[in-house]
Amino acid sequence: MVRNPTVGIAGILVAGALTLGWTAFAQELAFEAASVKLNKSGTPNGRVNKTPGRFVGTNAPTRSLIREAYGLKDYQLYGGPSWLDSDRFDVEGKAESAADDAHLQAMLRTLMAERFKLVVHRETKEMSVYNLLVGKNGIKFPEIKAGEPWPPMAPKREGAVQMFAVSISALADMLSTRFLLDRPVLDKTGLTGKYAIDIQYGRDEDIVTVVQDQGLKLESAKGPIEVVVIDHVEKPSEN
Repeated sequence: MVRNPTVGIAGILVAGALTLGWTAFAQELAFEAASVKLNKSGTPNGRVNKTPGRFVGTNAPTRSLIREAYGLKDYQLYGGPSWLDSDRFDVEGKAESAADDAHLQAMLRTLMAERFKLVVHRETKEMSVYNLLVGKNGIKFPEIKAGEPWPPMAPKREGAVQMFAVSISALADMLSTRFLLDRPVLDKTGLTGKYAIDIQYGRDEDIVTVVQDQGLKLESAKGPIEVVVIDHVEKPSEN
């Protein structure tokens, strides 16, 4: 069954199942100035922008903010009320002391704990997955060597959904979303290069078949996946 992809973006009083080091890190780092406002634009897409010392989430669902704070893939976050996907927020945090993305993530976790009263824990779940493998005839995506130009994108077919990726692992992450295969897709190809991946499929096409037509194979399997489970979260008050 083909499902339409949407754009997502990715907090936390850390519960006891998380590592002690992570707890301390989140408690020690916080934005020097931060704001959280409900976004009432009604537009479907949101985005995150991170620059040195600044985090900006625009029209971001809470679930996406949590994923961003923890560096999670779509399938690694469990639980929570329905408003985590429907209510969207503009979140901005500033801190000159943030040296890199890891510091910004820790500060975002602190903000989520304080403003959204977020409590989570880690656990490992045995779940259905797809192993992404190379098909017997090899992949059809061109590999881009260092210094080589990227080929032009193919014209978009009318009514088709188009996906772009620059690595096989990035493609696996895209396929893992709730809106496509709805289960983890694990990159088992061993291919680490840069590839010009351009996939188009019609809304009545099976995405599994489309991927396999590109020289890849999706193999059903079971595997342990580390996830973060939401224990408690509240809608924030605006500032």
